[in-house]
Amino acid sequence: MQKGDIILTIRTTAYNHERYIRDCLDGIVMQKTNFRFEAIVHDDCSTDNTASIIREYAAKYPDIIKPIYEEENQYSKGKDSQMGKKMDALTHGKYIAICEGDDYWTDPTKLQRQVDFLESHPEYSMCFHDVEVKAEVGREWYDCFGKIENREYKAPELIRDWKVPTCSMVIRREVYEKRPVNSKFRMGDNVLVMTCLSNGKVWGMNRKMGVYRLNPGSWLDTHKGKRNCYDFISHYKGMMEEFPLCRCQQMYNNIENKYFELMAILKKEGNQEEFERVKNDYLNYPGTTHMDKFDRYYRIESLRHITKLLLGPKISKLVSVLKTRLGLNEGRSINSTI
Repeated sequence: MQKGDIILTIRTTAYNHERYIRDCLDGIVMQKTNFRFEAIVHDDCSTDNTASIIREYAAKYPDIIKPIYEEENQYSKGKDSQMGKKMDALTHGKYIAICEGDDYWTDPTKLQRQVDFLESHPEYSMCFHDVEVKAEVGREWYDCFGKIENREYKAPELIRDWKVPTCSMVIRREVYEKRPVNSKFRMGDNVLVMTCLSNGKVWGMNRKMGVYRLNPGSWLDTHKGKRNCYDFISHYKGMMEEFPLCRCQQMYNNIENKYFELMAILKKEGNQEEFERVKNDYLNYPGTTHMDKFDRYYRIESLRHITKLLLGPKISKLVSVLKTRLGLNEGRSINSTI
């Protein structure tokens, strides 16, 4: 590393994050490193005071905060890729870190620790770390990513059990730039991690160095019900087409489970026409055989709903065990038909 060079670029996107953006920017400017870093902060035409707060920090920390202000909301126009290209044009770092405007970092040594690891382990394309998850709307904090250990993580386990908070990633720039940009992908963090796994190794750190927020209007909060199912099916299929390492039994399980969830919703709605269309799409997908497995799934989900009303949410865990015993979490291998 040459003295004076910008070694790491942070990418931050924000929209109507006035309640959270100060935490995000404070977490960035507090970082203690022996290298220079920059933060490209993109405001997508927020209608609140987000842009004003970004301007405040850009004026105070001009060597770090590099703002982009949109005059029209790009996300609503389907121009996500254009937003990315604008940020790409301003990127100078050898490494890329990500922190969305509603997340934030809590450890001032975060960037130094991750860059030190990647500098000394050239075979690794990315490292990530543990975070706390803060759920808004009166919900308590909880750990939806599970325990993150100090070790290498491989594709099958991350496909089965997602453990990579977006705000924890630091990625080599040359790998980051290989990420495919396509409308079929609904979750950019999945795509980034699979790109990294296709071009190197991925390391986890069990040190909590940030906070991942689940807020009203966030992707996880808004993508529910039918929309969630359709988006996930499209996303998983796209991942299998793009990445050979995703053509595995577990990814097929994910697709099948989303088909089942979607068909169960349609069946409860009494939407027979859409149900038949989705059923035919499922049956025509490579590897599917019959609807018996869905029938069992639907009976179990109906039982879960009734028992949850009567006995509370803890019964869901018991029903999940029952589903496993009945083989409803088992998948079929993917072959060359994908």
